[in-house]
Amino acid sequence: MAVYMDLAPGDTLTIGKSRIRLERKSGQRARLMIDSHEDIDRIKAGEPVPAQRADAAPNHNTPFLKRPTPAAT
Repeated sequence: MAVYMDLAPGDTLTIGKSRIRLERKSGQRARLMIDSHEDIDRIKAGEPVPAQRADAAPNHNTPFLKRPTPAAT
């Protein structure tokens, strides 16, 4: 699930126990303050997104997709 939000400087998002605040916005760049006990990885534009870490909890918010099973004849 993706969430898109427009923020003004000083606005804060909370994700679980993590807080993200937009400190400053100038042109194409934004300065974020991230307060979290989780590991934070930076992925620059154009770099491949790494697979989810093996020690990370599974994301159960994403529905599981299954192929339909053919009806028994």
